[in-house]
Amino acid sequence: MNGIFDSLIWGFIASSPLLIGCLIALYVNLSRQVITTIMAFGSGVLITTLTFSILVEAFQVTHTLPATVTGFILGGISFSIANYFLKKKSAAKASSNNLKKGSNYKEKGILRHQTLVVPYS
Repeated sequence: MNGIFDSLIWGFIASSPLLIGCLIALYVNLSRQVITTIMAFGSGVLITTLTFSILVEAFQVTHTLPATVTGFILGGISFSIANYFLKKKSAAKASSNNLKKGSNYKEKGILRHQTLVVPYS
């Protein structure tokens, strides 16, 4: 029974920052820039943590530093390439949405409508 109680206590302690952040978000109106900065920092910490935990496991499996470093570098390159294409697609979609918003307008009392075909998201 002691192990279950310890798990509950440590689980509560580990999740308390989430609860504190939720309470702050309920009562404090943060700017969009602050929110995106916090989210970017959290994403970076998560990616770094996952990378280093996988890196240690990869070294334990291969027992060679060159293979581990090569995989680490190739993983970073593939992540950067995927990030580039996602950013490019996101910019194209934002541009398409701006065109779509401007396509409905009134001109001389006549409502004109233009339909844009947007590929799947």
